[in-house]
Amino acid sequence: MQINTGGACFELDLSPDTINQKPSSPNNHWTAFPVCYDMTRPIIDPIGTESFEKVALTKHEDWRYEAEYRIVRVCSKHIYGEVGEIYQYPREKFLKKVFLGRRMDDDDKKREIREKIDQVSADLNITIEVYQAKLSLYTYEVEFDLLS
Repeated sequence: MQINTGGACFELDLSPDTINQKPSSPNNHWTAFPVCYDMTRPIIDPIGTESFEKVALTKHEDWRYEAEYRIVRVCSKHIYGEVGEIYQYPREKFLKKVFLGRRMDDDDKKREIREKIDQVSADLNITIEVYQAKLSLYTYEVEFDLLS
């Protein structure tokens, strides 16, 4: 994992027991798809069936180091609302840790993020750990400090 930014990274539990649970119907489930990396934007065929994968699962080649997966709710028929509607994932099942980039050195911003994570943890009755990335003093590796 490379954390060389001022952004954040979220660790999600993608174990089969968690990711394939069918929340409310046998017609839908959560699935993790690997992101594809390419040098060009995908060309969308409006009547093709591959449009979803091309749009939702393709990023520029420069992001390959992320080895990203995206969690998607797969439905055999549309039963939850308007087509194209975005659904929140069940955070209490998936969200485990948050990693702050090594360049996130604004204490006010870190405190704000920590407060939001603490509130989500309390609301969902789960523990979400928050880590700060830093460069090792002795090697070329990134290390992580647990924020209290």
